[in-house]
Amino acid sequence: LHEIDRTEDAIAAFNAGLEDTPEAIDLIEELALTLPEDRKQEFVAAFKALPDPMEHFEYLADSFENYEDSEALETLIEVASTLSSELPHINYYKILPLIFNEDYDVAFAKLAQAIKDPKTDQDYLTFYESWLCNVAVHLGREIEAYETCTDKGEALNTLVYRLQYFNDDDAEMNESEAQASDTKRKELIDSLYERHLSAVPDDPNAWFMIADREMEAEDYQAALTHYTKALELTDDPDGRYALVESCVDCYVELDQAVHGYQSLKDKKTAFQCFSYVLESDSDAFKAIQQQYREQFPNDLEVRLPEIESLYETEKFAEVLELADAVIAEADPDDVNEWKLSRVRFYRILALAHLKRTDQALIESRNEDDHIRDQLRTLIYAIKGQRQRFTEAYKRCVEVSDYFDADQVLDYVKVPRDWIPEMTATEDTEFYRYFEPRRIVFLLPDPIQISAFQVSQATEAVGLRLSEIRKSEISTHSEDFYCALNDRAVLVATDQCKYFLSVGNEPYATDSFANLDTLSVEWDVELNDEDLVAGYEALLKADERAMAGAGKDSSDDGGNPETDSGGAETENTEGIDTEAKLKEDEEAQKALREAVDAHRGWFAIDIYTWPQDVHKETAVTIPAAARHRLAELAKQIVGQRSTVAVHPDSGHAVACSKEFFEALLGDEPMSAFGLDEE
Repeated sequence: LHEIDRTEDAIAAFNAGLEDTPEAIDLIEELALTLPEDRKQEFVAAFKALPDPMEHFEYLADSFENYEDSEALETLIEVASTLSSELPHINYYKILPLIFNEDYDVAFAKLAQAIKDPKTDQDYLTFYESWLCNVAVHLGREIEAYETCTDKGEALNTLVYRLQYFNDDDAEMNESEAQASDTKRKELIDSLYERHLSAVPDDPNAWFMIADREMEAEDYQAALTHYTKALELTDDPDGRYALVESCVDCYVELDQAVHGYQSLKDKKTAFQCFSYVLESDSDAFKAIQQQYREQFPNDLEVRLPEIESLYETEKFAEVLELADAVIAEADPDDVNEWKLSRVRFYRILALAHLKRTDQALIESRNEDDHIRDQLRTLIYAIKGQRQRFTEAYKRCVEVSDYFDADQVLDYVKVPRDWIPEMTATEDTEFYRYFEPRRIVFLLPDPIQISAFQVSQATEAVGLRLSEIRKSEISTHSEDFYCALNDRAVLVATDQCKYFLSVGNEPYATDSFANLDTLSVEWDVELNDEDLVAGYEALLKADERAMAGAGKDSSDDGGNPETDSGGAETENTEGIDTEAKLKEDEEAQKALREAVDAHRGWFAIDIYTWPQDVHKETAVTIPAAARHRLAELAKQIVGQRSTVAVHPDSGHAVACSKEFFEALLGDEPMSAFGLDEE
């Protein structure tokens, strides 16, 4: 809401959440960050109401630092100072508003003083020094900052990075001024490197940084020299990999790939890096590959292409033999896990082709969920079990757009008509506003929930689940249900977990978005002229309703069929706007009365669902899981519920037969009047 300029709605939503859960520190954090600068005091009461406010002081202070919200940070320090005389790292947090408000001279002095003070908390010394370097660039005091810092290497890194990539002032200069500024920065960077290397000549990071700078300037020979020097000096595994990778880039740019492979000592990393940047059919790569095969005959990088080729030619016994050899020699601390998983993938499929399907299914369980499901699908196809194959295939496609009919046919010769016509969800990103992740059903009277009730409900929707104890949840991967306490039950099936809970008190309802506005849903298509007229008529009607007029249009001399300018706006499609508005008002009134009258609630959450490891964000809830949520809710509350609430959007609607029909349909969010498109 805040991001779409509905700040007041966002603030109201956070406050409503805090009324329901006053200990929710994340809501206090969001409220403080959302409040305008002149209203930061409004989060103070919520902070002071925490069971132990000072336990969360540092968390909130770090958050406000991250967002550079000086007003929120100053307000937090002020209120916390009234609660405790000993605030953690208070001197550090007091300096930050000076930086955020660009009072750099004072901030620099205080930071430098803290760094020199032996009483300063050593755990925070790094943060003091980082800010000192950042402030120094604004003041042109880089050398002074470098000399002040105790960690010279980190100071060099911060100062050079700021000087190279944060040149906001150049935008306000003309071309000659910008060039002069750039030259001055380069000279300053050279001076910093010279000063640092004269004191610490064996710092691999400094040589790495110099080489990066030369690489950016396309001076590949100089860059290679300094990358090699850094490689000789470092003992950091991650640093060594990055340096080998950079050396490879230089050798390729210099057209010396084969010589580069021969020169680099870490052959495995070098080969891997060359395989990423050279064309596989190039003479250089073929020569490197030949040398690598002779040195490491069973290495993963060499054997995976051979295993793929053997599988394609249906030499499954050889696939199994070669895969076993590769897995046996693979070093778990020094291997490309993705490629090793591909070897295991082909090995398991080879087992299935060799009629060892039970072993293949058992071994597939050790793989990540999405790989396991794909393997099961392919194993069922190899076994000729059409029904199981179809069910497993549907599950794979629902959760991933990286698995389709063509991929199945790449691995298994299965009749095309076995593969159902379906595609992966086009928009697989999870949007909580438009998905039934959690639904709350308001009830006239509280109800109880137990493992027995849930077992009956799950059986009614065709599930056969076993009951387990709470202590078994972390180790139990199959389908089950478990009573967590007398108010909550966990259900697990088809890789999804559902959290069912009840409350014997009213549910927080202050933030329901659609209880405070009036709306008319048109049942016919209107042309542009009709739309304009209709919208203007609705706006005028809404103004009267919001003002509580409750009188007909003759009271203000208006005509219900005309707009504010007096132009005629007759609804040519036969829609009675006033009647529709009145009907909508009555429906909203009935909904509000039902909300006010409720005394208990039942909630069902889809707690976890399968994710696609190739996606950076959460993927949408599978259709089968959404349908399962609706089925379970209908079985447990049925017609006892008066109102259904979708907390993620703030929408509440009357709970009726039509509601459940929509919830069980292809577009469940239409039950709340939300368009999933």
